[in-house]
Amino acid sequence: MVKAAKEFVQYLHDKKRLSDNTCMSYGRDVEMFFEELSVLSDADICCITQADIQGYIDLLHERGQADATITRFAAALRRFFQFAMEDPKYAVTQNPMFGVEIPKTVRRLPQTLSTEDVFRLLSKPKCDSPLGYRDKAMLELMYATGISTSEIISVCVKDVDLRRGVMRCVNRKGERFVPLGKAAADAVRDYVKKARGALIGPRSEDTLFVNSKGVQMTRQGFWKIVKGYIREVGISDSVSPYTLRHSFAMHLLQNGADLRSVSEMLGHTDIVSTKIYAEAVNDNIRRVYQKTHPRA
Repeated sequence: MVKAAKEFVQYLHDKKRLSDNTCMSYGRDVEMFFEELSVLSDADICCITQADIQGYIDLLHERGQADATITRFAAALRRFFQFAMEDPKYAVTQNPMFGVEIPKTVRRLPQTLSTEDVFRLLSKPKCDSPLGYRDKAMLELMYATGISTSEIISVCVKDVDLRRGVMRCVNRKGERFVPLGKAAADAVRDYVKKARGALIGPRSEDTLFVNSKGVQMTRQGFWKIVKGYIREVGISDSVSPYTLRHSFAMHLLQNGADLRSVSEMLGHTDIVSTKIYAEAVNDNIRRVYQKTHPRA
């Protein structure tokens, strides 16, 4: 891989504050493009043309790649050439992505659960063991705050103010404070008082939620726990931990919360990212109208 691809990943990580997964995904897309074009050195980058990129996109179509995959590749390459134009050593004076035809993808509405299904899921962990207390607190906290998987596994004990009912969330884009709600606060309080000490033992651990060995939980470990309860409830195999985050946003909007407040609680830097939930709410209203109005 040419040096530029490595520097691009670092740039996304340090300057753009993108997640590790996004950085690596964009980096792989750029590497694959370089390999296809036989770009062997940084000096070759300024020679890449719009025709080269369009030809590669057409090739991806021929190979049966999904439109969403091609769109992601195009986004990665657009960001890469923006990065290259900022560094004079690559001698890129114009972004060759301009004018490239990108397939339009249908934006899927987020999958959510009904309040009844959420309550069934939240009631599944039994507080008869340290792990049961932990799992109850994790699910309650995720639905109450709408935090992401990476945030919930990294939240520290000191970040949760149970007296005020507020939690501090920290990520690459900054920090925000989210209300907990009584059910989540009670579940976290019970976990800390009755179970966390048994899990961590004599060791020192800052993160709130730990695994059976008493250390910080991994994303994979968290997903495995949540998916296990989802299977027990029998909701759907396609439901994921992010479904709770989506449901948090949808249920707030359905009950009258304004879009800006929901956006801030989710930690979105742009309200545009939150508008898809409003679209989903409107879509549900249309379906109800068409199903129930006598002259729809």
